[in-house]
Amino acid sequence: MSSFDEALKKSATAEEYKAFTELDAADPNVQRFIAEVHEKLTGINDNIQYDRDHILIENRIFLIFAGNPALTCKECASRFTKRFKKNISEKEIRDILEDLGIPDDMTRAEILKWSQDTVAKFEMALKTADAKNFEAYLSCFKKLKRDDKKRETLRRRIFCIMLFQKQRVLISKEDFKLLEKFGNKYSGDLSFAINDILMSICGVVQKETGIQKAVRRETESLRKSLERQEIENDTLKNDIEEQVHDERINFFAALNSEKYGCILDEIINALDGRKKLRKQNVELPLEINGIFVLVDKIAKFVKNNGINPVMEPGAIKNMTVGEIEAWNAEYSGTPFSTSDEIKRVKVISPGWYYKDKEIQISRPKLLEYAEDYSE
Repeated sequence: MSSFDEALKKSATAEEYKAFTELDAADPNVQRFIAEVHEKLTGINDNIQYDRDHILIENRIFLIFAGNPALTCKECASRFTKRFKKNISEKEIRDILEDLGIPDDMTRAEILKWSQDTVAKFEMALKTADAKNFEAYLSCFKKLKRDDKKRETLRRRIFCIMLFQKQRVLISKEDFKLLEKFGNKYSGDLSFAINDILMSICGVVQKETGIQKAVRRETESLRKSLERQEIENDTLKNDIEEQVHDERINFFAALNSEKYGCILDEIINALDGRKKLRKQNVELPLEINGIFVLVDKIAKFVKNNGINPVMEPGAIKNMTVGEIEAWNAEYSGTPFSTSDEIKRVKVISPGWYYKDKEIQISRPKLLEYAEDYSE
């Protein structure tokens, strides 16, 4: 128990002590604190990866000591094993604490005592939303011994665990599970966020020093520069993507141009020819089969790049001039006498489009079919 708690308990009745120390979940300030801490916890959690089980073990050791700081390491080991169903020895706990910068019982007791005092001051500040009580809390929070940096950050980690262990009303079960995974750095970030939230609740306005003003102006300038750079990067990225997009279309358009012998059409013709030969049970020489392996690979490459035929290759259709125009096709044959006249046409080149028909690479070519058309 902290010195503040001890003095309060001696001078107050049990009901008065409970009224002073218990936080009311219905209190708007408590609800605001809960909401903002949840947002901070989940924000930290979204940006880190957990790959160190030892942090969870360390925090659970602190959790047991937070509930009863007077425990010995042996008693802590016993409670840890019983509570978390994981065997741990007194020696293992001492070794873990020593690695964290807590080499003896006296150091551990001092850190836990500081945490208790700070939590008690926090409770009073949140309960009263009073600026003076906040200053008393902040003074206690900052009253650290000149420990090495590692132990200073560890203190803040233990403070967070002790605070939410004692005041479970301030944190949900899911958020407490997140807290159990936070090491020194992220617990430190959380502790400073707790200070900011409490300071706002207590109506404390932080005065800017000359240095802070300069830092704020520089930060704002950097933020604007970063925004401008992000816009420029996005513009450059879009330009590059558009250029690659255009070059890809030009490449496939060239493949089906008459200059290069309408290669896309010839791929279709070659595959159709092979299909007809197979139906006729014609066995192709190995050399020819080798060529078709290459044709298959080219066809797969074309398809994987989003290039597909507009019309069915070799299909024979009955079409009006309006339907031909709707397909944006080239027609070769006798002229249509009326808009309602139907002619029988054959697809001699299917035409090609790029990705969901958004861009046409080449137009279909239709030839008037030699057979007479009849209803």
